[in-house]
Amino acid sequence: MNKSIIEKFLEEIRSSKRSHIQDHKYYRGLIAYKNNYLFSHIKSLQNNNPEVFEDLGENNFRYVAKLYIEKNPSRNPNFNDYGADFLSFISSLSLD
Repeated sequence: MNKSIIEKFLEEIRSSKRSHIQDHKYYRGLIAYKNNYLFSHIKSLQNNNPEVFEDLGENNFRYVAKLYIEKNPSRNPNFNDYGADFLSFISSLSLD
């Protein structure tokens, strides 16, 4: 099954891996959008889980949040409930 351009775009935005389209003429715009996407989702997770942010610290929280965002994209433009299962996600992570 071929992925639509929108599905490819969203995969690229959510991915924490190095982009395979770095030489594309729209790469800089994509990076700006990706950074905004990550920032807004991380900030939402932080606002919805302040105790977790405090316990993990900023760097660890951002790392775990990026993993969560990659696996759990938002499906709603309202971020009030985004990350409802964030604690379960953290609990499922291996410490190895």
